[in-house]
Amino acid sequence: MPTDVAPVLDLAAITALVPHRDPFLFIDAVTEYEKGARLLAVKTITGDEPFFAGHFPGLPIMPGVLIVEAMAQAGVVLYTLSMDETEDERRQTKFLGQVEARFLTPAYPGDRLEIDLRVVRLMKGAIAVKGTVRAGGRTIVKAEFLLMQPARTREGAADVRAER
Repeated sequence: MPTDVAPVLDLAAITALVPHRDPFLFIDAVTEYEKGARLLAVKTITGDEPFFAGHFPGLPIMPGVLIVEAMAQAGVVLYTLSMDETEDERRQTKFLGQVEARFLTPAYPGDRLEIDLRVVRLMKGAIAVKGTVRAGGRTIVKAEFLLMQPARTREGAADVRAER
């Protein structure tokens, strides 16, 4: 995909849809979107990302868990736009349920991650997604995951844990 494609959603639009902020926001733009079907987001990995200081000195690679987090953040955008959420619903936290990921090759500083997500199933309060992250023609990660809205408040969840 060309790097000069105008974004469908820029960083300001993304931050209106997800609660994450720098340094924990891992998508820069959405370049393609098809309601209820697919989304393509991008993340350019710079050499000054805070996690590179310890992962790993002399051979910096983006931690796999953060690549999956980038996929999840893109999934929240896809979910939010596909479900026609109200402003109140957008503020509710989404969380990652089941995740199955295969890591195929590392991502390095200078890579431009292309996060391609496809909806497997839209449900009330949840979305099942299949996705691939690529950089420079290399497949970095393939994953399937579920994003959900919590069914209970924090207090309700604490009550359920206490009952176990």
